[in-house]
Formats: sequence, C-alpha cells, structure tokens
Amino acid sequence: MASLMQEVCQTFLDFCIAATHIRAGSRKLEIIFLLLPRSIPRPRLVWNFSEVIATLCRNICDTLSLKQQHTRHFSRGYTAMRQPAVNNLPDTILRSWHRCTDLGVIEDQIPYAEPLTQGELQILREASGELLPMVEPELDFLGEMFQGTDSVVLLANANGMILDARGTGNFLDRAGQVALKSGVMWSESERGTNAIGTAIAENALVEVWGNEHFHQKHAGLCCTAAPILDHQGRIAGVIDISGDARLPRGYAQGALSRSIREVEHRWLMQSPGQLQRLRFHEKSNHLGSFREGVLLLDGEIIVGANREAVRWLGATWSLIGERWSTLFKTPPLKPGEEESLLVTHSGLMYRGLLEKPAPSASNMSAQAPTAHDEVAIPTIVPHTSLSSVSSAWLDNTTRQQLDQAVRAVDAELSVIIQGETGTGKEVMARLIHEQCQRAHKPFVAINCAALPEGLIESELFGYAEGAFTGARKSGSIGRVFEADGGILFLDEIGDMSLTLQTRLLRVLQDRAVQPLGGGKSRPVNFVVLSATHRDLAAMVSAGTFRADLYYRLHFHQIDLSPLRHRTDKAAFIDALWQEAGAPRRQLTLTNDTRQALVNYDWPGNFRQLAHLVKTLVALAEPGQNIGIDNLPAEYRMTSIPVSPDVTKSETMTSSGTGDELTPERIKQALEQSHYKVAAAARRLGVHRSTLYRYMAVYNL
Repeated sequence: MASLMQEVCQTFLDFCIAATHIRAGSRKLEIIFLLLPRSIPRPRLVWNFSEVIATLCRNICDTLSLKQQHTRHFSRGYTAMRQPAVNNLPDTILRSWHRCTDLGVIEDQIPYAEPLTQGELQILREASGELLPMVEPELDFLGEMFQGTDSVVLLANANGMILDARGTGNFLDRAGQVALKSGVMWSESERGTNAIGTAIAENALVEVWGNEHFHQKHAGLCCTAAPILDHQGRIAGVIDISGDARLPRGYAQGALSRSIREVEHRWLMQSPGQLQRLRFHEKSNHLGSFREGVLLLDGEIIVGANREAVRWLGATWSLIGERWSTLFKTPPLKPGEEESLLVTHSGLMYRGLLEKPAPSASNMSAQAPTAHDEVAIPTIVPHTSLSSVSSAWLDNTTRQQLDQAVRAVDAELSVIIQGETGTGKEVMARLIHEQCQRAHKPFVAINCAALPEGLIESELFGYAEGAFTGARKSGSIGRVFEADGGILFLDEIGDMSLTLQTRLLRVLQDRAVQPLGGGKSRPVNFVVLSATHRDLAAMVSAGTFRADLYYRLHFHQIDLSPLRHRTDKAAFIDALWQEAGAPRRQLTLTNDTRQALVNYDWPGNFRQLAHLVKTLVALAEPGQNIGIDNLPAEYRMTSIPVSPDVTKSETMTSSGTGDELTPERIKQALEQSHYKVAAAARRLGVHRSTLYRYMAVYNL
C-alpha cells in the first residue's frame, strides 16, 4: 500500500512538473497541490490506477486553462514513452500544441491531403521564382548525404506547400503514405505540429520527433526543418529532412544548418548588378565562404543582408534602411580595393572588402537604366534580375523586336509578348520599360496564373474600407492603380478567368478603376504589356478568351524564339558561364561538355540553361575542369524536345531505345508503376524530370 501511494505521488509530481513547463511558471506548484483533496477522493485512490492518472492529467490541464486536446497529448506521451523526456518537452513543441488547439486542429482527424495537380504545382514552382534554382544544389547535396538513412529531403514554400521531394528506397514511398510529398500543404493549420509548419510559425530551426507531432499518425516520423530567409529577413521557403522516428535526435541538424546558410549566401551573391556587396568576417580566410557576412548597399544605404551579417554585427533585421555610418566607425570602403579593416561602433573588428557592381545588360542599350524604388532582389515572388541578362540574349532579331516594342509603347499601344516558358518574356517587358518614355514611372508586374481565385479582383482593382471580412481598415488601391502613369505587365494573360477578363476590359475601356465595395472610380493611365505561352487567337476561337479584350491588347506582338531555334547557343553558354563567376573560381568546361549543352534541346529554354550553369558553378570545386560526367543524367541523354509547339518531325524518344514516348506508352508505364513517376521513368529509360515534362506536354 505504501509503495503504491509512493508511485502515485511520484506520478503526480511528474505531471505537475510537466504542467509548469507549459505555462513557464505562470502558475505556482503549491496551487496545483491544493487540488489534490478535491480532485482525487482518497478512498478510491487504489481502486483504479489508470483512472487516477487520467484524472490528474485533466485537473492539471484544466487548472492551467488548457483544452482537453493537450490532456490527450500528455497522457499519450506518458503511456507511450514513460521516460523523463516527457517532462522536458521543448518550448517550441508546447507553443505549437497551443497554436494547433487554438486553430481548431483535431488530433484524431487528419484532413485528406489531395495533392495539387502537376499543372497547379508547376504554377506554384514558377511563382516561387529564384527559390528553386537557388536551393536545388543543396537538395541534391542533402539527398546524397542522407541516402542510406531512410530519409526524405523536402522543399516547401513560405506557406508550407511542398514544392519538391528527394529520397531513395522505401522511405520515399512511406513518406508519401502520410502525405509527405510534393503538392501537399504542411502548415500547422493543416497538419498540426510538424517541422515544416512549426519552423514557419517559429521562424527557427525546429525538430519534431515521434509523439511530439500533433497527430498520432505522424508519430513514426522524425523531422528537422529550417526557414530560408531572404535579404530582408523574410521567410522565402523551408528545407525539411524527415526520416524514421528511430533515428537519433539531431542527426540532420548540422547538415541542414549548413545548407540553409549556403542558400542564403548564394541568394545575396546573385543580387542585381547595380548594388554593391560588403563581405566581411573576423578571419580573412573565411571571406568568400558561406560563413561570411554580406551586406547589400545602394550607395551608403543598407538594402539587404544575410543572417550571418546580422549575427556578426549583433544587430536585428531593422538594420535594413540604415546608413553605413550607423554601423561602422570606419569610413565607407571603396569598391575594388584590397581587403580592409572594419570597426563597428561597439568596437568589433572585421576584415572586409566591397565588391563593384556587376555590369548590367541594360548598359548595352542606348539609354541608361532607371533606378527603381524597390530593390529587385530575388524574393518569394521575385522580379527578374536584369543583371542575369547577357548580351548574347539580345541578338540582332531580339534587339529589333525590342526597338519596335518601345516605339509602340511610346505611342501608347498595347504589346503582347509571345513565347514558351523560359524564353525571357518578363526580361523583355522590363527592357521595354527601361527604354520607353515611361521609364521613370512604375512597372507593376502581375502573374495572372499565380493569384488566388478568391483574391484576384481585390488584388488587382483594390477595395474600399470594410468591403469584406479581413479587409484592411484603410482599404487598398489595387495593383492596377499602382501602375498609374507607367507600365502594367500582365504575365500569363492566357490563364486569366473570363470573369476577370470582363473586369479588365472595362478598365481598359473606361480608363478608370472602381474598387470593390463601392467608392468613386479613379482615372488611371497606363500601357499594358501582356505575356503568354498560349495561342490567344486559338483561345478566342474556342471561346476561352474574349475577342474584344484580345483586340484591345493585340496592337503589336513580339514572338520570342525558343533556345533550340537559336544558332548562337554556344555564345549564350559562354556569356552565362562568365556571369555565374566561373572564371573567378578558375572553372572550365571540357569541349565534350560544352558540345552536349549546345546539342541539348532545352525545353525550359534560357531559364533552364541559366539555372543549370549556376548549379554547375555552385557545386564545382575551385579550379575544376567540368566534364560530361558532372552533368545531371538528363543532360547526358539523347536530347528530347518537349515544348508544346515542337514540330511533329521532332520525335520524342526514350534514351537508348529509339521508341517514341507517346501518351499511350507513358500511361501504360504509369499504370504498371502504380502511378509512381520515378518508377515509371525507370521503365521508360528516361529521367524523372524528363517524364514530368512529357506529362505536362500531353496534359497527363
């Protein structure tokens, strides 16, 4: 009897300690003990031990104003683990459980996760802008590193939507069974406490192990995730490494931290050419590595930083917008000078150097570039960096098209830019803006395919105060009115709904915008540039695009050539190689590698080539001679044209087989592989990404 009473009391103490951890000392332990006589009738103490434990849990949680959801978690943790760790749950997990309960997430009910279609997922991937190419080298690195550990490497956007998944063996399939795959949302509101969603909520590296997940179905997982921060400290995405819960805690933390720092460093090093970069560290030999701090400077104004710079300076992200003199005692460095000493006002000393701005493609034009109010650094939905445009892209034909388009815009005529994905439609639009008479006025870019259906009208046309639940008190003028006096660039115009087409047509007719919820119409003056990869004339014939809107937009049209039709691919490869910094790292391409790149058909066009070159340079060792074996597998295979407008004579064949990859063969391979794309690709003898492109072409 005495030993049983001792065990009950010890259990009660354990749960009291756990409870005080939840509220971080907001309730005193003595107050909880006062509940014992009222909560547990002494005569029944020995009658049912499990009921006593459950009663203790309920009373402790009620005392601390926690909901019954948390009680189930503590009971589950105690019975499943029965170890001291239950009393030492990380504060991040406890805060997440609170948030999930407040959000109405139900522990035993996981909503069915319907993955996005390939088309929908592709839209989100493109909307993420530079995020994917920036992160891809690290996904490859982490995938190889954890290849033998039953793990999967994931990339999610800033909202928690998984954009890419890498893994091998059975665990990739197991991860898919719990919806840990591309096209599924893993925010806390959707999936409860999990590393991706909780890392976003906490803006920190997070580990969630086993029973720490909110849903019991995820208890077999261990997950480590960390956010990627852009140049202003905003979350641009999340990298997650998930595996079997039996793996040792912390196994992925070091590698993930390093990869995050690599990505953030790469992000700032590929900033626009008009900005200077201050690179600094305590030790000279760390300059040029991901460990260095980097500040982006527009003159003497700080417009961006990486987290290493914030940490080294002992500052916060509020340093954005400050002047050089507020941080450093030493006068501003001169671009191109040798490494110099930097001294902060707090006495910290660093070795640093200031890099000159890289030459911009806009310098090739007759008119000097115009400074924009907002720095165009890659963010969650980035602007196109004009520094990434090489002179090779502006061949004679493209330059003539640019000149004609500028004349059309100066005459206030709308222009449609037609071209496949990756041919440089937005780059052309920005060059038109830079060289036209409206260069000093706004350039407002809107991706019609990326706007949420329910928010399109309010986003474009603005709204009055109180127009809908959650509307800002001051209302919003809308993106269209922001373009007043300048250029309104409508990207993916072919994906605009008929309802929105009608609203846009009215704006073009009346030259006025009326916000949702009433209010006066505001006159607006802009020129429209539109871009699409679709055949708008065919859509008009099919009734999916309004004829009257088409003729208002179609005063002049530019048709950008795909990369496979260009005869100067070698020059473009060389130009990108220079811009990516390969000569600075003494990197070279073998003749075979260069020829393989020239021969490839580039379904993703200039963007795909630019991303590959950046990846090759990022992954190469200093002084490396990059051979054909260093290329990803798909670039070593037979070139395969897959763009929608490929002629029928350009047959699609699987590597080494000579067989056409027809829709029927692809469907058959998918069915035989139970719709696992990687397995189907192996059956067909092609790379998985190649199969995805075929599926997009055939709308499978």
